[in-house]
Amino acid sequence: MKNSLQQKLFKKYPLIFMDRFKSGSITRMCDGITCRDGWYNLIDDACSQIELIGKQFKVVVTFFQVKEKFAALRIYIGRIGYSPKLSGKQIIIIGRLIHSILHYTMCHSHNVCEECGEEGSKKRQLHDYLYNRCDECWKKLLQEIATENKEYKQKLKRQKLCQQLKK
Repeated sequence: MKNSLQQKLFKKYPLIFMDRFKSGSITRMCDGITCRDGWYNLIDDACSQIELIGKQFKVVVTFFQVKEKFAALRIYIGRIGYSPKLSGKQIIIIGRLIHSILHYTMCHSHNVCEECGEEGSKKRQLHDYLYNRCDECWKKLLQEIATENKEYKQKLKRQKLCQQLKK
């Protein structure tokens, strides 16, 4: 995700992302949010709901990692800090609610283009990598790859010509 979008989330939800300055042996948030820009709104919505629960019930949730894996969004919780005033049953219910929000967000990412955020994307495979793109973004990706391959082939041809001229 672009640094500017990450910074917006970090500024808007400082408690959720407070572990981002910690070592990689403690959290993977030190890597930042490692997915495409199209899922920004999904992450923002999940954080907004979790923050609301946190304010209502005096609960602090921190993220351990936010990333793309197998063309889907993954959000892992680092820890949940509960108020000592909450009962055991309340803690269980709040924990389940937070996990439900994250589960919904991750499931919903299967239908949202990771590049532009449009609904109705499809999982697609190219070589050994999975993408979650709408039709338009998929075509753009294929064009970019074709252009890169063409430039790479031209570079190889130039190198071969140089080697032949040296002989």
